[in-house]
Amino acid sequence: MCTEKQRYLYNTYNYDEECFSVKRKSFYPLHSCQAVLKTLIPKLLHESDGLIFQDWEDPYIPLTCEALLKWKYSHLNSVDFKLHCSRRDKQPLLVLHKGGSPIILDDARVTFPNNVSPDRYHNKIVECR
Repeated sequence: MCTEKQRYLYNTYNYDEECFSVKRKSFYPLHSCQAVLKTLIPKLLHESDGLIFQDWEDPYIPLTCEALLKWKYSHLNSVDFKLHCSRRDKQPLLVLHKGGSPIILDDARVTFPNNVSPDRYHNKIVECR
């Protein structure tokens, strides 16, 4: 005869063996921003780059939602660019796309940490700050 645990073994799952987990984000009213920044964020188990302000009744919209106001700490502000590495010029170029047309940012300079080759990121999107 099977024990209760053996009988329902197929229903048990060891979540501790997963390589990541998904957790629900909490939402707070606007008047609690100061408490969230000073009390909640320092206690998080992960890094926080800022706050997202959303109307209480707005539905979730995946990808980019232009209606949201996002606030970040100034040292964490970043912009995504496409990186282009030319064989003629040692300096990699940052490229923006406007209306489907590429625009090269001539005055922008890109630096990578030591021992990182920009060639690895040719024609890839890079996050810059």
